[in-house]
Amino acid sequence: MDQVPAPSTFDRARGKRIVQKLAQTVRNEDTQELLPLGEVTRRLRVFEQGYAELLDLVKVHGYNLMQERGQLLSPDEVAADWYDRVYLPVTEVVRREELQSLIPDATEGDLYLRVHQHGLSLVPEHGQLGIPDMVRAVKDAERDRRRRLRRADPPSAGKSRLR
Repeated sequence: MDQVPAPSTFDRARGKRIVQKLAQTVRNEDTQELLPLGEVTRRLRVFEQGYAELLDLVKVHGYNLMQERGQLLSPDEVAADWYDRVYLPVTEVVRREELQSLIPDATEGDLYLRVHQHGLSLVPEHGQLGIPDMVRAVKDAERDRRRRLRRADPPSAGKSRLR
């Protein structure tokens, strides 16, 4: 078995190349044609602090995948596998559950990260959740957050302060 590098041996430039390679390997789920670079970029766009986290997730996936297969894999193989087996299943449920309607300023990449982060936060209490349960948990948390905000600043209170 080839020696598989630990995730910490990936440098930032290599991580950036992995994401660039990802953009060159993503295919339309139906036609299997390469998606235009602009479409891939739009899908993966996240707020700036999210890029580092996305790169870390791809790197960890690559490390685990190489351990599973017992061989070194190219960044292309890692990126394509992560996109197909990790990213797409989450974003498909995000779309089906219409999560973006609750968080309209978030990109698809932001929503992916939010589901991932929230799912991790629930592990100690609930164990590993499936993707639909993680997405529903994010929806519930966002609805609860909005209710708390409405209670904290009811519309009538805001008007009385303006007088």
